[in-house]
Amino acid sequence: MVFRILYQSPEFVAVDKPYGIHVHPPEDPRFRISKGENGLAILRDQLGQYVYPVHRLDRSTSGVLLYALTSEAAGQIGKLFMAREIEKTYFAVVRGACPVDGEIDSPLAEEGKDPVEARTIYSRVGTIELPWKNDRFETSRYSLVRVNPVTGRYHQIRRHLRRANYPLIGDVVHGDGEHNRHWRTEIGRPYLFLKCYSLRFRNPFTNEEQTIRSLWNSEWLRTFDRFGICPYESGK
Repeated sequence: MVFRILYQSPEFVAVDKPYGIHVHPPEDPRFRISKGENGLAILRDQLGQYVYPVHRLDRSTSGVLLYALTSEAAGQIGKLFMAREIEKTYFAVVRGACPVDGEIDSPLAEEGKDPVEARTIYSRVGTIELPWKNDRFETSRYSLVRVNPVTGRYHQIRRHLRRANYPLIGDVVHGDGEHNRHWRTEIGRPYLFLKCYSLRFRNPFTNEEQTIRSLWNSEWLRTFDRFGICPYESGK
């Protein structure tokens, strides 16, 4: 496979990462992945040069992903993420009819570490009720949400929305298996409905404001049809 290039300069490249691709090989040597799942190797071969990952998306999360093309550029972009100067906008489908607007300010911990600050802001774009029976009701309700994580913790969006009782559809770790099965039947394959739709920041190499956006694939377009919402209007 090859990545869709969303933006490229001498300093960095933005790609549209699909579901199922790792940003880089797992750090734990006990877990091995194929070259076809390794985004670092895929992009290196595609561009014919070494690349440097500067932020992460989970294997199952799709959307805008940055790689630096020099070590110096990696340091510059890394500072933007550390200083929270990159505005990240995600879209997700969750179980239930969530509030119109919400903020989750709840510390999160990784294995063996103390909890740290974690803050997520979200807004509901639309809701639907489908004739899918669950363990409590004859129908099931879902929300399309726009999410802006202020911090960048491990599985932050997935864990925060689960704590709010709105688990992401397709999340096999923090989600709801029954609703995941409904959507797997609807889409025709397992799929996590979480996309990094855009990154907005001041480009440190040009000093210009820049927004890089992902494109919608067939799974998302079919879902927007279900919600009766135009993705281009929702993604402004």
